[in-house]
Amino acid sequence: SEPFNYLVNFKKSLAEKPSQTLSSRFKVVSSTLASKLHLKRTEQGPQWSVMIMLNDGSESIKADIDPRLLEEEIGPPLQYLEQGSKDPRLKAEFKGRMKRFSCKLAELNCIVTLRAKHDNYCTVIKMDDISGLHLALMRKRRK
Repeated sequence: SEPFNYLVNFKKSLAEKPSQTLSSRFKVVSSTLASKLHLKRTEQGPQWSVMIMLNDGSESIKADIDPRLLEEEIGPPLQYLEQGSKDPRLKAEFKGRMKRFSCKLAELNCIVTLRAKHDNYCTVIKMDDISGLHLALMRKRRK
């Protein structure tokens, strides 16, 4: 199954084992926004949130992006809330990072690690650029 699996098989596994938490990697060829990027309030404080539809050519699946990944791409949500409204330069920097991340999602072609919890709630926990190592593993798998 290295370097990645297929969503069609992952969804079958989810249906067969609905009470398990499953994790796997997929070579995603496209993504579509399923919700707007927004801040949601949690017990841990504000977190970025966005839902996307991922497609690997065999199937598609709806998933949230882990708030930690979003924070790496966009910046700290608390800083945006507390200082963004007071500092137009800072707010513009955040908006620029949001736009770049939106473009990245529109052109998404990478290896995505998904985690699905028992309620079929999927989360993107990692996004890796495709490398020569992935190609070598794919060639090895074909033999």
